[in-house]
Amino acid sequence: MRLRPCAIIVRKPPCTDLDYGRSQSQKYPRKICSNDTLISEQLLLLREPEAKKSQMPTTRLTDLTVRSLPMGTHFDATTPAFGIRVGKHRRTWIVMRGQERRRIRIGHYPSVTLSDARKEAKRLLAATHLSGKRVTFGEAYETFKTDYIARRKERTQKDYKRMIEKHFLPTLKSKRMDAISSYTLSAITDGLADTPSEQAHAQVVCRIFFRWAIRPQRRSA
Repeated sequence: MRLRPCAIIVRKPPCTDLDYGRSQSQKYPRKICSNDTLISEQLLLLREPEAKKSQMPTTRLTDLTVRSLPMGTHFDATTPAFGIRVGKHRRTWIVMRGQERRRIRIGHYPSVTLSDARKEAKRLLAATHLSGKRVTFGEAYETFKTDYIARRKERTQKDYKRMIEKHFLPTLKSKRMDAISSYTLSAITDGLADTPSEQAHAQVVCRIFFRWAIRPQRRSA
């Protein structure tokens, strides 16, 4: 009796192990699946950094967590754009402002508490700019002299100019108005503690200047 030849059918498993294609570089491993789709794992790995880059890591900052944070920058989960930068020797409160995401220092922990730093961050984020332009303290002061000081008595004019030009202008002249925090100003006036009268006067003039700077007619449109 003659035997007829028959075909032997071999089925592929649903999904095999990684096939590195011996004829190609091993940089591009491929996985062979039952639907004949070739998935490049290399492409999947390249997408991971992009996904991580688009997300800003956050954590719920508390008095307990702040003390135990590792080195790096950590943003608060409850107050957007507010966080702390942990360095080798100190911890600095920061806030990110504007479309440029400019980083502004608020103060150092623990001299500035979490509660105070968060309040200051919210104030800075809600602060009104002097105008639509990027105005520095020095530029604002020049306008202040002609718009406000010039209408005061001669003695008052000299007094205001002396206070600002002696105590504030040297440090803040090139600093943008929206980047000046209350802690920056306190650091200046605290240095006058040995002369209480001068300190009190400097604080008064400082308050007048910044109240003038955020008057409604100076708000950006």
